[in-house]
Amino acid sequence: MITSHNHAAYVIEAVRSALAQTKAPREVVVVDDGSTDGSVQLLRELELAEPLVRVVSQPNQGVILARNRALQEATADWVALLDSDDALEPTFIESTWAGLVQQADPRVAFVYTDALLVGATTRIVTSRSFSPFALSLGNYVVNCCLLSRDAALAVDGYDVAFQEAGHEDWDFFLRLSEAGFRGLYVPGALLRYRQHDAGSRNARSVAVEGHVIRQMIARHPKTSGRPLRRRILLGESAALRTLMATRRAVVRAMRARRASP
Repeated sequence: MITSHNHAAYVIEAVRSALAQTKAPREVVVVDDGSTDGSVQLLRELELAEPLVRVVSQPNQGVILARNRALQEATADWVALLDSDDALEPTFIESTWAGLVQQADPRVAFVYTDALLVGATTRIVTSRSFSPFALSLGNYVVNCCLLSRDAALAVDGYDVAFQEAGHEDWDFFLRLSEAGFRGLYVPGALLRYRQHDAGSRNARSVAVEGHVIRQMIARHPKTSGRPLRRRILLGESAALRTLMATRRAVVRAMRARRASP
């Protein structure tokens, strides 16, 4: 499943990466969220040429409602939700599905991998084995994962309350964990994740991290309340120590200046 808004430069690459999987998908559903840059025409042309591609158009409502629409439109039991500026490596479905089958744990609702950052920077971001406690401190699961559609719908999908600040994926995986589901980590950079410049939604979400953490505490008081409050306290204590150290340095400099002939 792919969600797209004004990504004419990238969306066809995203769709073709889904079609090029060594384990073929049942379908590739693309939800276009009110694009105005010619994306829809490109997608419709591809839809005519590729039987597996199905394009769904809707008025612009934001990425979260587009993802929820994609979950509703999909017909497979397991899906991979891909943003239109990212792309899958050819073995993404094969590798994550093999991990799921080998684990054979009915509690597993999402299988995730490492990611190769492309765009503004190029580097591999390594994830870690699933840990509910670690997830309560911060998100280490890339949004594009092999996902149980039934589990996603059981927790009502993504929460539109996170539309502006971002981190809706962190909240989503936390709710899955709180509902008794688990994640499974399959090592390997099987996703190409595009990192834009400082004007991107991802970069803006970092700038409002304090607000997001407080929002997480309010939404997940039992899971994240205590560890995130400690994270805030430590952050504020570090800022206070820096402020006091700077103030002492300024005072020493002023005294030295007064004492000089």
